[in-house]
Amino acid sequence: MSPQQQPKSTPAGFPQSAVPSQRLIIKDSAAYPAPQCWVKKWVDYSSKYGLGYLLSNGATGVFFNDSTKILLDQGTQSTFYYYERKAITATEKQDVMQVHDVAAYPKELHKKVTLMQHFRSYLENHEDGADGEGASAGMQN
Repeated sequence: MSPQQQPKSTPAGFPQSAVPSQRLIIKDSAAYPAPQCWVKKWVDYSSKYGLGYLLSNGATGVFFNDSTKILLDQGTQSTFYYYERKAITATEKQDVMQVHDVAAYPKELHKKVTLMQHFRSYLENHEDGADGEGASAGMQN
């Protein structure tokens, strides 16, 4: 291929066809299997608490403004996973996961568990749209 025939590149070296403003057409869908799980609905309440989401497999999660995360297991509906970023050295941080039961968890997680339950209730009972109190919601079909 001569230099004149090569595709244009962006400054970062990506082909022009990979620039997000361009439309990507997939001709062989077998090469790109469907995702196993995706965000089905979400509500953005980051003005106060964080971003809540409902996954296609039924799990509910919240990414809180303090960068902690909580995920309610879709199978049991009684087990949740709590992720907190902790310093392991002066320059490195690592996500640490804790597993708890909704009926028995550390007292310091009470507010976050309650918020997770409120986010789940909201996402299961509202189709879409904003709630008028600073939250914006969305759906993905």
